[in-house]
Amino acid sequence: MRTLMAELARSVTTMSADPHYSIVKAVWPALLFEKPNITALAQQHAIIPRALFNLKNRIVRRVMPMIERWQIVG
Repeated sequence: MRTLMAELARSVTTMSADPHYSIVKAVWPALLFEKPNITALAQQHAIIPRALFNLKNRIVRRVMPMIERWQIVG
């Protein structure tokens, strides 16, 4: 699991051009592996909930190929 998390973290760093990259770095594990309250999390980071929901979708699209490969190998 540690290896997968490291690979996901590397993949997320490729999103550095995203305008919300500082938020991406802070919340990607919660968005991928927990079921956070999007509204509350968005308030913590001073963005609107819809923007955080869209950000989650961008993160998922970025890491999904890696997760799928991991499932095939694992």
